[in-house]
Amino acid sequence: MLDIVGFGVNAIDQVIQLYRIPTADAKVVCPPEKYALYPGGVMGNTLTGLARLGLKTGFIGKIGDDNFGSLLQQYSREDGIDMSACSVECGEHSPWTWIVVDKAGERTITLFPNVLDTITKEYIRSHKNYISSARVLHLEGSEMKLAPSIEAALIAKENGVKVSFDLDIPSHDLINELGLCSAGELDDLIRLCDYFIPCIGAAEQLADTGDPLKMAETLQQRYGNEVVALSHGSEGCFVASSEESFQSPAFTITPVDGTGSGDAFHAGMLYGLIKQWPLRRTAQFANACGALNTIVMGARSGMTNADEVEAFILGATEKK
Repeated sequence: MLDIVGFGVNAIDQVIQLYRIPTADAKVVCPPEKYALYPGGVMGNTLTGLARLGLKTGFIGKIGDDNFGSLLQQYSREDGIDMSACSVECGEHSPWTWIVVDKAGERTITLFPNVLDTITKEYIRSHKNYISSARVLHLEGSEMKLAPSIEAALIAKENGVKVSFDLDIPSHDLINELGLCSAGELDDLIRLCDYFIPCIGAAEQLADTGDPLKMAETLQQRYGNEVVALSHGSEGCFVASSEESFQSPAFTITPVDGTGSGDAFHAGMLYGLIKQWPLRRTAQFANACGALNTIVMGARSGMTNADEVEAFILGATEKK
């Protein structure tokens, strides 16, 4: 039995470090040593974080038979992520990402789904037994059509598997700009979720408020999720359940690269929820996972084991 099965994006990040992020019509120079490849992708990052924390993880998705696909399989094997439900598609390109990072750690991200565009509901149905083997099914909304994710969530609910959903881009982009779902489909998927962990931009649009704590409370009440959690950078995170809502403060760090910090946060939240910790402890642990991944370059470079996360929390607490 797997702790977490994830369906989503496992990609290669092409990271460019620049002295500033270029604006329209501007030029910047990137020396060769400032370009590097890292494992990435929203789902690949989150599953890596969970695996390094000590949970049994598995991935459903597709990659190409290209060099990036070979790298993704290698990275997954090294972290112990089960890839038996991941298809290698002949002649297709694996997903990749362009990430530009400035010297303050700010970044822009461009996503290329490639082979992910071929995933259907029928493909998900072929992995019904795999989904049913998990304690939690984790889904994402970023660069794939949402219909297969809805199918996966329905299979999970029918088989007593908890569902978590990371809405990683604003809902307007998902629906109107990219055409990856209808408003009704997005609404249906959120209602199927036990744990809803949207990005702050998506939460703001859905809740129609600029107050992060109010966002979490509004979404939890509207959709009836067990837990709604929002990561918000230097402000920490905002969490709501039917019993409580609160802000958990961020840790003081010097940021290097924010890529993957939200995914590390998601891993920490899911870890605590699976362990059935109190919600405030879970939020603090998730903030620590995000902070550790922000102080190094690369989407997964700061992801580590649970003991090191606890040591980081203890050290930060003793400094106060």
